[in-house]
Amino acid sequence: MRVSHSAGISIGIIGAFALAISGCNNKQPAVNAPAGVTDAASIELSLVDRPGYDARVAKHRGKVVLVDFWATWCGPCVEQLLHTMELADQYRDRGLTVICVSCDEPSELEPVRALLQSKGAGVVENLVSRFGGSPQSMEAFEISSGALPAYKLYDRNGKLRQAFELNLQAKRQFTPKEIEAAVGALLEE
Repeated sequence: MRVSHSAGISIGIIGAFALAISGCNNKQPAVNAPAGVTDAASIELSLVDRPGYDARVAKHRGKVVLVDFWATWCGPCVEQLLHTMELADQYRDRGLTVICVSCDEPSELEPVRALLQSKGAGVVENLVSRFGGSPQSMEAFEISSGALPAYKLYDRNGKLRQAFELNLQAKRQFTPKEIEAAVGALLEE
């Protein structure tokens, strides 16, 4: 079957849009450590299940807490990780704490460390789900879309105020600006 050039472009655009809004809900091979990354061992990683996660969030009561759920095998996650680090740096003095939760396999931590090091994540708390990229992680951390990236934003009292997840039914993805606006609003309270 022969497809016209304009039809091929349309199919390509539709495919790219579908990929962009779908997030990462299927594991893909882990990315290799970025070239030139050194001292990745300086990134501390702690394995957590739901009670451990809840304890980490509670530890920061009195601060606004942004949690970024991500994985090395999720392209959109890796892209947005830099924005998360920028928010951590920009709003730290105003009371923001950032926690990153990797949904990579606990047995494969070196690529996680290397990627975090390359993104300057030594200034945030870094956790790894005990359940890796399995559906059990999505269930344990209440990520209803089942897709990454996902974010949770807690107020200074430790109450979950907003979750940023892909809305596959509405074909809508949140934007980094929406996350930043929500962080700014909570910091003003």
